[in-house]
This record gives sequence, structure tokens and C-alpha cells, in this order.
Amino acid sequence: MYRIVHSVEQLAESKTLILRGTLPSLRMALLLLDNAAEVLMHRATEQLIAEGRSVLRTPYVSDDPEHERWRISRATAFERRRDLRKYFNAKASFLSEVAGVLSKSPADALIAIHRYRNEAYHRDHVRRETIHPVVMVLFDIVCDLLVTLKQSSWGFSGQDDFTSFQREYDLPSGMSFSPDDHLPQLREILKSGLPLNLDQLREGLRDHLNSRIEDMLEMIDYIDSNNPAGHLASREEVLELLKSGTKYQQDYEELGISKQRYEKSITDTTIESFQKWKEGVASLTHLTDKLTLLTHFAKIETDIEPIESLIQDAVAELDELMNLQVDEMRMEELMGRQK
Repeated sequence: MYRIVHSVEQLAESKTLILRGTLPSLRMALLLLDNAAEVLMHRATEQLIAEGRSVLRTPYVSDDPEHERWRISRATAFERRRDLRKYFNAKASFLSEVAGVLSKSPADALIAIHRYRNEAYHRDHVRRETIHPVVMVLFDIVCDLLVTLKQSSWGFSGQDDFTSFQREYDLPSGMSFSPDDHLPQLREILKSGLPLNLDQLREGLRDHLNSRIEDMLEMIDYIDSNNPAGHLASREEVLELLKSGTKYQQDYEELGISKQRYEKSITDTTIESFQKWKEGVASLTHLTDKLTLLTHFAKIETDIEPIESLIQDAVAELDELMNLQVDEMRMEELMGRQK
């Protein structure tokens, strides 16, 4: 019972932070919710690992295909226990793809949002334009995990006193607690007063991506119009020039991706890629599931970020050069007046 109380109170605290609405509050809510999701997945995978240990002690092949799949998934959990205990993404993927206790949509969304958490926690970077809808979706997912990843057993210690908790959430006292009945009740109480509007979510994510894509194209034009070597024939030529310049190489670790993935993304990006990204953003309009919507959004965002960082670095370098030239002209003008 203590574990249920722990998760519910963590969700309740996150809800308070979301309702506060400030950027620091949303950052804290993101960290709390990501941790709550990982704790719930950890409990679920530990149960599978324990069952896998028992399965491997008494190996046999069942004639029932469903039971055989169950047996194999538990044995696999035990064999992969090191990764499952260490990595967030491994937990989410395993619970969805192998164990089948978590649907693919929330698993994919959790993996996508975990990257936002890593940026906020490890690199002190918060995506202020999208953190509110992302945290809202994460809160919704974790509330559902409270029900879908419920423990198979729980108990009460003589030292535990959950009277205030049971009173706050209108729960029966003592051993009368029923997870099948009362976990959904807790979920609904937590979600109340914090509705997730799908239309607003879709519009916000779509506008954000479109703005970033258009900004990149405008920056390419800006680079061309201020190119010391003169105008190039097309945006494609400007883009290829940027890709060939080693001094604009972005530290791939800042984007949370591998070096190989970063380099491949830069190499594969062409001007046609921008139109494909716009088409991908337009397709968000037709998605009616919030988790699928967020996963598709995160995929497009991940695709555009390497070239976006490259272009932004080039603009910053060009601005610095232009400011230096202006300073030199002012200095020459001042020296001329003093003669």
C-alpha cells in the first residue's frame, strides 16, 4: 500500500506544479512525472524478473501458445535484467514489445518525453514553447500507468497509517482496499481539474514545428544575402555549403543522439527534406490519439534538430563576423575624425 500512496502523492504534487504554470514549476513537474513513470515501470519489470527466475528453475514447454508466450517473456525479462534495471527506454520497450503489459503508444510517448527530461535534468535546457503540452500528456500517461501497471500483490504494515490518505481520496480503510476498483478511482480524481484538450495540443505542436521549419528557411536566405563571397544560386547550394563546413559541426551530445545518427541526418538532409517535414506536420491534423500525436511530433522534431543546430551556428558565426566588421568601420571612422 505504501508504494501506491507514494505514487499517488507524487502525481498530486506534479498536478499542483502544473496548475501553477510557471516555467520552473513545469520543469519540476516534468522531472517528478518522469521519475514516477520509471518507478512504476521498475516495479513491473522487477515482478517479471522474479517470475522469470522461477520459470528458469523449472523449464518446460507448454502446449498452450498463450502460456508459452508468457513463459518466454518472463524468461527474457530475467535474461535482460541488467538493462531493464538500468535503462528507462529498455523498460518501456520491453513492457510493450515483449511482455505486452503496456500498449505501444504510451511506451513510444514515454521514450520520446524522456529525452525532454534528460535535457532538463542533465543539460538545464527546457523547451519553453512545448513543455506545457508535453507535461500534460506525461501526467495523463502516468495516471494511466497507475492502473495498467498495478502490482499483483500488496499489503499493510502494522506501522503504516494511511488514514489521512484514505480520507482525502474517499477510500475504504484497512484491508478493504481493492486495486481493481480503487486505482481507477484514484486516477480519475487525479485527472480531474486538469483536462487535456486534444485540439489545443495538436494546434500548439503543429504551429511550433511549422515555425521552426520556416525559421530555418529564413536563416538560409539570411546567410545567402549576407554571404561575404556573394549570393549563391539557390537555397540548396547554401545548405550544401553549410554541410561541407567543418567549423559548424554541432556537438551531437547536446542533442542527445549518437554521432553516427547526427552525421547521417546532416548528410541526408536536402532542401526537399523541408517540404517533407511540412507534410509530416500537416499530417498531425488527422491524428486523434494524443499519444500517437506526441510521438509523431517528437519524431519530426528529432529529425529537424541536427540541421537546425547547424544553421543556427552558421547564423551566429555570420552575425559575429558582421558585428566585427561594423566595429572595425566605426573604429576607422573615429580614427579619421581624430586626424
